Amino acid sequence: MSLQSYRSTRRKILFLLTLFTSSVSFAQLKPALADSFFNFILANKNRASVYITRNDSVVASLNENKLMPLASTVKIMVAIEFAQQSAKDVINENSYISLNELDKYYIPNTDGGAHPAWLDYAKKNKLLKGDSVKLVDVARGMIIFSSNANTEYLMDLLGFDNVKENISLFNLKQHTTIFPIVGSMFIYQLPKKNNRR
Repeated sequence: MSLQSYRSTRRKILFLLTLFTSSVSFAQLKPALADSFFNFILANKNRASVYITRNDSVVASLNENKLMPLASTVKIMVAIEFAQQSAKDVINENSYISLNELDKYYIPNTDGGAHPAWLDYAKKNKLLKGDSVKLVDVARGMIIFSSNANTEYLMDLLGFDNVKENISLFNLKQHTTIFPIVGSMFIYQLPKKNNRR
């Protein structure tokens, strides 16, 4: 492995670890989230799918082979694509983007308050530079706060096809289509015209 390839891989792994560690830390600060997750599964066994292992032993499983919508799990694939493009210097994770640009992807009342909560966090923690925020903080907001606006902005920036290609990393044989989470609410199909006269 060349030195450049090693550094690129190392950067990618460190970025993903940072994203996921931040997400886990946030969940640990909010134990009620774990309880609500568990209660949701108990109350909605037909709408939930879980597969948890520890040291190669299955700890819990429910509907693990049932085809379910990807929903917010697509954010993991977006984060991986973000890390890959960042490691290859396709994008600069430290570049700033305008909040006005990001706001184009936000549709109020569609994310349970995730995006406004992330914006409040960004303001309180001085992550903003004027009216702009670093691209890496947009990615963190996608993972930690589950901001759909951040996700859709990043999917557009990184390319839907590039995100879709990451499915092969997980060796998924069956999956639902990847599409914009909130933006898809505005897509509809015109009914076919009746050719009978």
